[in-house]
Amino acid sequence: MEWCVQVLSFGSAWWVRPGQDRNDPQRYTQHAAYFNTAGIVHGSNVHVAGPVRGLVRFNANSGLDPHRTAHNLEKLFRSHPIEVYRNTNRLLILGPAEQHTVATHFLVSLDSRLYGMILRDRLLCETGVELLALSRFRGRQEALCLLAPEAHVPTTNGVWAVMQTLHGSPKLTLIGEEEQ
Repeated sequence: MEWCVQVLSFGSAWWVRPGQDRNDPQRYTQHAAYFNTAGIVHGSNVHVAGPVRGLVRFNANSGLDPHRTAHNLEKLFRSHPIEVYRNTNRLLILGPAEQHTVATHFLVSLDSRLYGMILRDRLLCETGVELLALSRFRGRQEALCLLAPEAHVPTTNGVWAVMQTLHGSPKLTLIGEEEQ
């Protein structure tokens, strides 16, 4: 079964794996793979360490513009469901989705400074939430999640869900306060 993933936000950590032929002039463009995951930016470093390891892979033909990541927000991509390889969650983006396709999942990054800390014990009870990656460093966390349209993410700041805006663009929105 194929998913249709709409990107609402990316994780903080990016890297590229160039093509294998060192003499290929398109080694870093047409024959490269780009990876994204959750990470905590601290100074000039991005810390990628935490209880859940995972990544999103975009091959050169996936439709991602790696030089303008903001340009890729709200785009729809085709993918297979998450696979686990060597204890790492992996989401392979296959390519751009057909026009007018409805998203089955939303890719969102949740930084604890904005959304609060994810309540993992409550998250396990939620349906439609796939925790792709979770990084922690010095009391902060960033999570990269795939959310089904009806999914809710409980955090210390409240409960979040993807909602349509007046302009038709989906956005992660606070829908309820967390009970203390």
